[in-house]
Amino acid sequence: MDAITRRGFGSVVLTRVAPQALGGTGKLEFDKQGVVWTLETPLRSVETSLAN
Repeated sequence: MDAITRRGFGSVVLTRVAPQALGGTGKLEFDKQGVVWTLETPLRSVETSLAN
């Protein structure tokens, strides 16, 4: 897998938009195995989101 040198709209959504909407943080990592997206947010934000 070639190194990722450009970050596009999808990266912004995963690292900024989604985490901010849930009051959390996001991290995007690229390695030989693929892509790992980590989202940390308070459980209450996820429960509220699922209830709507």
